[in-house]
Amino acid sequence: MEDYNDEFVELFNRLDALLRDYYHIDNRTTSCVKRYEDQLKHSSFEDVRERGFTLESIRNIRNTFVHEAKINAQDAFYISKEVISFLENEIQILLNPTLAKDIMIPLKDIYYVNENSKVHDVIHYMSTHYISHAPILENGIVKGVFSESTLYTFLLKHENVSISFETRIRDFYPYYSLNEHTSERYMFVKSDLPIIDLRESFVKRRGEKRLAMIFLTEHGKENEPLEGLLTASNFLKNE
Repeated sequence: MEDYNDEFVELFNRLDALLRDYYHIDNRTTSCVKRYEDQLKHSSFEDVRERGFTLESIRNIRNTFVHEAKINAQDAFYISKEVISFLENEIQILLNPTLAKDIMIPLKDIYYVNENSKVHDVIHYMSTHYISHAPILENGIVKGVFSESTLYTFLLKHENVSISFETRIRDFYPYYSLNEHTSERYMFVKSDLPIIDLRESFVKRRGEKRLAMIFLTEHGKENEPLEGLLTASNFLKNE
């Protein structure tokens, strides 16, 4: 049987060191691995939760290994290659995380409009291309989002107003403003943020508006040019 015991201890310690940097923790009495596994175990995604429970088992094995590794000077148990592979994978996730910009829809592939766009043309394009949201850009900066809820809210507030072929997006102000959407919200993040920090964002909590889009800019600021965006489907495609 191939002996992975020494490699196991080395990899576990390396994972712990990386997590200390990730959480910015210097206190050696705090178990960073346990904090990480608890975070994974409370994920809304089953595969992430499974990683957390696996890591919990590995941490318990490591604690036993350190204190009761040998019986009569012989190894009490042997670490399998599968455990080594799991630790190597977790280390790579931390060393080379997938970034938001790696899975984003780039600006060149986004259907967006401006405040002077004709609403009739926008609605026709969105309906024929199965698009539910169209960012409104001015000089590359997000000024709002035109969506089905924008249209419904406008019509609800202006029962006697009809939409003609000359109606422009600007006529829907302020209902397309990011904070005016009644059931949806939007957020801005920097494009090099690891997706490990974003994966739970699209999970709707009680009393919270549904997150419709994440806008990516260089520093995550609203007044910066848009580089790309993320929707929930981007994460599903990259499971």
